[in-house]
Amino acid sequence: MMHDALERQRFEQAVASLCLLDDPFMTVVFQDNLACVDLVIQIVLNNPNLHATRVITQDTIQNLHGHSVRLDIHALADGQEFNIEIQRAAGGAARRRARYNGSIMDAAALQTGRTTIACRRPM
Repeated sequence: MMHDALERQRFEQAVASLCLLDDPFMTVVFQDNLACVDLVIQIVLNNPNLHATRVITQDTIQNLHGHSVRLDIHALADGQEFNIEIQRAAGGAARRRARYNGSIMDAAALQTGRTTIACRRPM
């Protein structure tokens, strides 16, 4: 009985120390939560009309020619793909990393034999 109480206390302390910017907590909060994703993209893009239709947290896009990427939140809203990266550091993610992630998303969207982006990769 004492062991269970100590274990519960440790668990509660661990949960209390989390914030939304912590990867494990953010993953759980945003997974399949279209309303939360809507709020983020609407605030960031200043567009209250965007509505997410699909969300995948910690989505990995494989790249056979280089580094694969893991997107914190990969969302589809109104036919557009969004990569939402959550950063604890005040400076945010490096611009090169954002450009690289975007380029991998674009490359994954290309259909074989096409030279232009014809459609986005199915989520």
